[in-house]
Amino acid sequence: MHLWQRDQGQANRVLSSGRTVRLAVVDGSCFGGVWASVLGFDGTFYYSVDVERYAGRGHELAASRAVLARATERLGAGFATHLLYDGLMADRADFATARRQWGLHLVVKTSEQTLSLIADSRALWSAMTSEALRAAGVEVVSGVDAARAVSYTVCAQGGMQWEGLVFPLKLAWVRETHEKGQYAGQSFEFWVMTTDESLRAEELREMAHARWAIENNGFKHMNAAVGSKKAYLKDAAAKEALLLCWGIGLALAEAYRLWLETQAAWRDWGVKKTAWLLSQWILWSTMDDEVLGCGGSP
Repeated sequence: MHLWQRDQGQANRVLSSGRTVRLAVVDGSCFGGVWASVLGFDGTFYYSVDVERYAGRGHELAASRAVLARATERLGAGFATHLLYDGLMADRADFATARRQWGLHLVVKTSEQTLSLIADSRALWSAMTSEALRAAGVEVVSGVDAARAVSYTVCAQGGMQWEGLVFPLKLAWVRETHEKGQYAGQSFEFWVMTTDESLRAEELREMAHARWAIENNGFKHMNAAVGSKKAYLKDAAAKEALLLCWGIGLALAEAYRLWLETQAAWRDWGVKKTAWLLSQWILWSTMDDEVLGCGGSP
């Protein structure tokens, strides 16, 4: 399915800068008593492609490495340009494995400030003015993200050496202030680490936020459609199979919805109505109620 999506151009994403990337996203979650690490792609739309079960909390990283190794074996090294992950992969070994074995750049978003590289950079950068930072070779950009209703400042610098890692890193410090909503006036910060030194400061911020696609457009969307996080099954292998089937169904429904938007006759009738009907048919019609863990017919 992924190869078909890739050939159709759906696996690629164009950043606001105009740069085209192929973003793989991995994250772990609990699905009705079954823990699994999921590999997805955030392209024209988000879709999942593989699942690796694990025993529970504390075992996610090993499962994620396994699903990435399998993706490399089946799709080839460089199946994505960048891999988005949270602070669990803020590890020298994973940055090196991503380049040498998976053939891509790891992009890690973390709020953890105990790492020496981050702690030292924060202490140095926070004591300098924007002019002094730029003079020292640090990229400093500020702007407003209307979609998220935040103003932001990003400091980024490449050529960062992390002892024990042969590949230099680019490090970005992102600070955001919410302009409205429940967090209006509050500021938050996070860090982005990557081996891709060609990424600009605003691209790093955008890609860090893209990691949430697996949660918002993946886990939450699937749960809303079929109750993937609520339906409990004792057979973990059966639940894994369902997660794969549901992922395929949602991906095909979304791909078809995008195609329908190009058809004038369907636009007149209503693409949203068609997409809803299609998703119900694909996800429900061929699955037994008892397997789904639902109380009645959909």
